[in-house]
Amino acid sequence: MKNEKLKRLRLRNGFTQESLANKANMKPSTYVKKENGITKFTVEEAFIISQILGCRIEDIFLNTKQPNGYKKEGN
Repeated sequence: MKNEKLKRLRLRNGFTQESLANKANMKPSTYVKKENGITKFTVEEAFIISQILGCRIEDIFLNTKQPNGYKKEGN
C-alpha cells in the first residue's frame, strides 16, 4: 500500500524521492519501491526517515485510526 502520509511529508519538507533516498543513505530506486508500497521499510530505515522529516515514526508508518467504538483510556 502506497504511503501517502510519507509522500505528503516528503513534499512538505522539500524533498524529491531521490533527495530523501540519498539523505537516508539508500538507493533512489529502493526508496521509490518502498514509498509506493512494493517493498517495506525496515525499522531502521523508518527511524532514519522520521528523524530526517522531524516526525514521530508512528505518525508516518503506522495506521493511527481508531476502530469505531474504541475509546482511549480516560475518555
